[in-house]
Amino acid sequence: MSTLGLLVAACGFTSDYTGTGYRCGTGETCPTGFACVGGVCVAGEPTPDGRPGGGDAPLAAGTWRSDTAADFAATGYAADSAAIAARGAIEPFAYYTGGVLASASASPVTDGATATWADVAGFAPTATRAIARSTDTSWGTQTPPGFGLPAANDWTLRFEGEVWLDAGDWTFALLVDDHGFVELADASGTFARVASANHPDEATGPFHAAAAGWYPIRWVASDATGNASMRLRFSGPGVAQPIAIPRHRLRVRADQLAGLALYAFDGALFDGDRAITLDTTAPADANWADAAPLDLGIASVDDFSMRWSGQWWVATAGTYTLRYDSDDGQRLWIDGAPVLDAWDWSFHDDVTAPLALAAGWHELVVDASESGGAARAILTVESGPDLVGLPLPVDRLRAVEGRGERHEHGARHTDLAIPDAPSASVDGVADASISFNLPADVVTHGVEVGFTYDHEWQGDLRIELIAPSGKEAVLRDYTGNTGGTFREHYVRADLDGEPVGGAWIVRFTDNDPSGVGTIRDVELTVHTQGAGAPPIAPVASYVSPLHDLGGAAAITAVRWDAAQPTGTSVAVSVRTGATPEACAAAAWSAPLADPAGTIPTVPVGQFVQYRVDLASDGDQTPALESIDLDYGPP
Repeated sequence: MSTLGLLVAACGFTSDYTGTGYRCGTGETCPTGFACVGGVCVAGEPTPDGRPGGGDAPLAAGTWRSDTAADFAATGYAADSAAIAARGAIEPFAYYTGGVLASASASPVTDGATATWADVAGFAPTATRAIARSTDTSWGTQTPPGFGLPAANDWTLRFEGEVWLDAGDWTFALLVDDHGFVELADASGTFARVASANHPDEATGPFHAAAAGWYPIRWVASDATGNASMRLRFSGPGVAQPIAIPRHRLRVRADQLAGLALYAFDGALFDGDRAITLDTTAPADANWADAAPLDLGIASVDDFSMRWSGQWWVATAGTYTLRYDSDDGQRLWIDGAPVLDAWDWSFHDDVTAPLALAAGWHELVVDASESGGAARAILTVESGPDLVGLPLPVDRLRAVEGRGERHEHGARHTDLAIPDAPSASVDGVADASISFNLPADVVTHGVEVGFTYDHEWQGDLRIELIAPSGKEAVLRDYTGNTGGTFREHYVRADLDGEPVGGAWIVRFTDNDPSGVGTIRDVELTVHTQGAGAPPIAPVASYVSPLHDLGGAAAITAVRWDAAQPTGTSVAVSVRTGATPEACAAAAWSAPLADPAGTIPTVPVGQFVQYRVDLASDGDQTPALESIDLDYGPP
């Protein structure tokens, strides 16, 4: 070892070096006669410009390293569809597709025309944020669930995300009980008021979409007293009549959505109505004992079900098993594959088969049902290289619904008479319908239907579920030998592959003229797989801030660490210049090929900058975890 090497080792520095310099870091002072420049110890005391060895000394070798969120977010960076992850990485934007972010405050707006977004954003927020999957909602005299609001009146909800618009002229219509407004941003990102509404009048306003694409949207609904409701509709190219904005045209960036999306159903097995919120406290780690989840519209402590949905960041690759302790039924999907499935009314404490998980984001869906007694849903890591014995940490979860397991849910609560058969040759028929507005490529991958009905004789009934295409699945075929009130639930796969969009019908056919009945409630949950809007931006780029090397230098190598799941890619380019202006105007190098160390074809320069281009299939997340640019004397 050289004298320098002995001296550095004696002072506690590592023997890792680039060129002639030894690495130094925060809190580590180089030995006398050496200076820390670019993360390495180099000979000579530094001059005021940061270069060692006096004004005539040549620039020493060094490394510019980006490895933390602060490194990547330094002043001067630019991102196009790329986000800086809190752990310190560059990733494409990820989205919750099919909804927008909703926040609440216990302060009302008094006039939709004079209220501003700054006013509303300045209200003291509740502790809980939620996701809105519909722009047409009525709360009646109830408190909106999922926000932590203290009362049914005197509140304001604000919604923000993006809406997909085809190129052309659009009209937005807002009806709010009591006050609200809607604003959209153009391609420059500048928001403008489109419509201001005060009950009972619906307000309308125009918006021009210069090109087809996603446009930022935000709106406000505020209630002062009495009933509360909100209806935001639009019409435009291809949408002749005003309709509520279909949820496949809505999305919100997931870097605002820590934790998991939580869907709460006011009935076991996804029956009943549903509230949607963000669980940032204990996702899939809940023990309700003999109570029910609060603030989610659940009426009974013994009749509810839950779904947590999102993605889990696996920091350490390896083979894992997960334990799921639930009372009662449970289901668990990892990356769209069902790994636990006991959707019933029994206690379960089950462990998955071994799961080989690469480092990176993985889809996670956790279902729980409760039908009597205690209630809990506790998911922990049973074995693996990380987190053993622990629930999944909130800071490793995000509310991104992957396309491996999604659902659509609808409910109908209007009573519908089941008529008698008019004669022995003509049946009585009652159709209860539930509709979804979805693209044609969203098809069924399992369906659940539940309903409550009264009838004098169950054996008189044939009950079918009819898909929008007209395909039928028989649920009950004139069986049963009693009358009364019945609650039934079916999980079926015989309608798989059918388009979800359109009207689904639960048909009751009565073949006896002597019995009558009533359909009370119908709930439908349709599962989908591999369809719908992609959650990951397909193309993203990040440009680093300019970095001053302290003098003219040659870039001797570029090294980086990246996650590249199947269907993704990460490319790095570099440019240099003698001045900041020259660097910013220079052409980028060809994409570098070897992450272990590539010498870019760029001229000698004092200033350097790198660009990261990420490509995704829409489902997987590539990520640049760290990058090193080595440099030395020209």
